[in-house]
Amino acid sequence: MRMKEDIFEIFVNGEIIYGIWHKAICGHSPNLRSKPAIIMLHGWTGYRTGPHDMLVKIARSLTQQGYDCFRFDFRGRGYSQGDCRKTNYRSMLEDLDAVLQHVIHILEFSQIVLAGFSAGAKLAICYARNGNQSVKHVIEMSSPTLRQNKVETKLSGGEIQKQPFGKFHGRMLLIHGEKDPETQPALEQIHELLQRYQIPSDTHIVENGNHNFYSIEWENGIIELISNWLEEK
Repeated sequence: MRMKEDIFEIFVNGEIIYGIWHKAICGHSPNLRSKPAIIMLHGWTGYRTGPHDMLVKIARSLTQQGYDCFRFDFRGRGYSQGDCRKTNYRSMLEDLDAVLQHVIHILEFSQIVLAGFSAGAKLAICYARNGNQSVKHVIEMSSPTLRQNKVETKLSGGEIQKQPFGKFHGRMLLIHGEKDPETQPALEQIHELLQRYQIPSDTHIVENGNHNFYSIEWENGIIELISNWLEEK
């Protein structure tokens, strides 16, 4: 499978979000969108590459398997426009919603998987719970605890669905490092939330892993894990 990487841009409230679209190329033609598009969400202080370019490596690996992947900078981060001092979970949810609308309604991908790291993982769970667009699956890596700033109630339109997870009917993959001090409290909250709403999930603990998975062995193991999990689902 060949790939092509293009820059894309989206306007949100008069500011531009910049990102990279990893296109899967089948022969001489683009992928016919037979597989879900993967939207990747970076952490709070990071940008679209993720720590040690981990999101880049995951995206390129998945694109070689036929998945189109999208990485972007939230406003106020990386190359995207916006005041970094004004970036918060609400603005990040607005950005994610705008990217999803573009990928679904303009690029015509019918299925979406959110793959988030750290604050981006927390955002992915919250969007699956209350977001405006349908999400097939969520891949959550190193999410912090969920209830900080009551982010789960803050959506771009200022409203939430009456039924939590009303547009999510898939499965979640939870990936955490054994040595990350946030792993236990975060997973307790996530498991309780998913059990309450009967959302199926798979949990993987990276042995001796830290929050950012700073090891080639951990990184490669996570890439293989995500690849196999997506193919099974």
